[in-house]
Amino acid sequence: MKRFLLLAVLMLPLMSSCGDENPVPDIIPVPSSVRMGTGHFLVPANVEAACGDSSFFAVADFLKMNLDGCLYADGTIPEGGCTVNMTAGKKGDIVFVHDGSLEPDGEYVLDVTEKGIRIACGSYCGAVAAVATIGQIVSGGKVPVCRIGDSPRFAWRGIHAGCVKAFFHSG
Repeated sequence: MKRFLLLAVLMLPLMSSCGDENPVPDIIPVPSSVRMGTGHFLVPANVEAACGDSSFFAVADFLKMNLDGCLYADGTIPEGGCTVNMTAGKKGDIVFVHDGSLEPDGEYVLDVTEKGIRIACGSYCGAVAAVATIGQIVSGGKVPVCRIGDSPRFAWRGIHAGCVKAFFHSG
């Protein structure tokens, strides 16, 4: 009886996650807020991206790199990968919007619906962070419906290893 009770207690955490239809994806770094919905946005082979701010045009290559190699809605991987056509405007599969209320050091809000993706960001750094998040949650040509908001905890990223202070050697 004690063995059965112990086994039941150990299995409880596994059983509680079995019926989760909308699991929160593992994203690094962990975003400030994640709200999952139901359904998916199907990534087309020819992605139409739009932005109102010309400073976001450079993120098109990074977007293509994050979407390349994933299966598309028809179950195929197009030869040569996907294409991303970035245009000025407000209509497209993926829309980048400059939002002055968001911090310029990388804050973004990623809204995924079944009809498309909207990325609101305070700067180019936020657009890059949002695209990196898309690259982590896309699977099988599908991006789950969700709303993800994030901003860096610190204004700087990385590590500084000072040779003089910490006695690290460069060779």
